[in-house]
Amino acid sequence: MAKKSSKSESGCAVLVAIIIFIVTAIFSIFSNLTNLPIAYTYSPGQYFRNIINLHSDELIETKKPLKLYKEINELSNLNSKDVLADLKPGTRLRFKGRKSLDNVTWLAVKAFRRNEPLYGYVLVEESMDFPLVAALGDFPKSNSVQVPSGEEISKLNKSLWNIYENAVRKEVKVQKITGAINIQKLKESKQFKIINPLSDDTTVYYCDSQNYNKTLQIYNEYLGTNYDTQLLQIEAEYKATSDGIYTSSAMYRFLKNPITRFAEIILIFIFLARIFHVSNKCPKCSSKKIEISTKRTLGQFYKHQRKDGNPDGRYKDNPLMNKVEELWVCSDCQNEWKDVYAERN
Repeated sequence: MAKKSSKSESGCAVLVAIIIFIVTAIFSIFSNLTNLPIAYTYSPGQYFRNIINLHSDELIETKKPLKLYKEINELSNLNSKDVLADLKPGTRLRFKGRKSLDNVTWLAVKAFRRNEPLYGYVLVEESMDFPLVAALGDFPKSNSVQVPSGEEISKLNKSLWNIYENAVRKEVKVQKITGAINIQKLKESKQFKIINPLSDDTTVYYCDSQNYNKTLQIYNEYLGTNYDTQLLQIEAEYKATSDGIYTSSAMYRFLKNPITRFAEIILIFIFLARIFHVSNKCPKCSSKKIEISTKRTLGQFYKHQRKDGNPDGRYKDNPLMNKVEELWVCSDCQNEWKDVYAERN
């Protein structure tokens, strides 16, 4: 009985692993499909590579001096004009994609020079073996880059937190209160505002309402919207107070907007429905009792052809296509409609 139980548990574990893999892969595909800022900040080619590679962002750091290039280029054509920045060992980068060649790997990364974002590529002089789904596997070992230790990131976060807390207490008069009744009265007050990052459920720190926006500004300089600017900074002397904080462009904000990404998903589903000729209900009565009554080929053409109808020899992938017409009929209301599309011969 023990052996049967062991086999059953093993089978369940495999099934769970497969389900996790499929769900993660689907999530990765849609995440990359709706990540249009990649096409805007890098290239359309990198956008499509991320979809194919099931890419997942990762925080990495350099292990040796590297150069950040503006774009991918043939190695024989690389020169100093293509370099965005020289990266020192220990520079943290946001891994945004890749292009794997036979002997080298180009890593799409993001960094900051003061409050200016740098979108470019790092050349790794080795072929890196990435997992099938990046979100499920460890970042591959490399002689050039690695994932920073959790202890190192915790140390940085603690340092930024201390700077933030000291700056808030220096710029604003911070007061403390405890007790459920007192906290509720404070929340209902228009004279004071709770400083949420400093507070918890039992102890609340607050300031005058007129000074509250100052606390938000200081928080964003170190831990909020400007956190990646601090984390991925290549300039050791960067100071948010004097150099300014990062503000994304209007186009970037538009592409990252949840409404925009939701609209992309809707358009993707519409596009897929058109490709697979999804017609599962009658357009007149919405009945699903529909079927194709006739199907015929209206004509043929090449995917790429000249005005005289002959194939365009400049294209290797140039199949002969059929223009197909389907006549659908509804069994409930007898409605008829046509669907015309093209398919390979």
